[in-house]
Amino acid sequence: MATGYVKAQYRKDDFLAHLSETHLADLARAGRDKKTIMESRHTLMLLRGIVGNKPVAELNGDHCRQFFDEVAHWPRHATKRPEFANLSVREVLTKARAMNETPPAAATLNKHHQRLSTFFNWLKKSKLITDNPLSGLVRQDKDDAEEETGRAFTQDELDAIFEPTAYVAWATKYSHRWWVPILALYSGA
Repeated sequence: MATGYVKAQYRKDDFLAHLSETHLADLARAGRDKKTIMESRHTLMLLRGIVGNKPVAELNGDHCRQFFDEVAHWPRHATKRPEFANLSVREVLTKARAMNETPPAAATLNKHHQRLSTFFNWLKKSKLITDNPLSGLVRQDKDDAEEETGRAFTQDELDAIFEPTAYVAWATKYSHRWWVPILALYSGA
């Protein structure tokens, strides 16, 4: 009897490529926005390109860390730029590093985190993995653009905005013009 490590046998249905497509089809079937599906497809394509077409049961936190370490070099609009046409994910990343491309914003990295978490939670609910490998990873800090930089309106500014004659004339055209500012005013938004 031989001793040693015996690698588990996997079917093609157990691999990242197949399950990514199944997940995307489920999102479409559930009526998710086409942009959401397109962005999820992009994130999952990057995941496969970075960690490889692995069995999902083998994915772990180290693969997720590898993904975020690499995707931090993904160039903006790479799929639309001729200098990156017909290149693999790895080749794009290598070329982007050589070109010293600007890194993606923290908000972009957080969107990748959210899409991967959705995918891993779907795998978990489908009993294809036992834990979400992202659960131990910390999300990016907010961008400066995401930080609150506004100031509160002064009483004079609020009086001017909500002056009865002007406000009614402006807000009557669309119902959201009436209710959104009123709700914002009274909720402190």
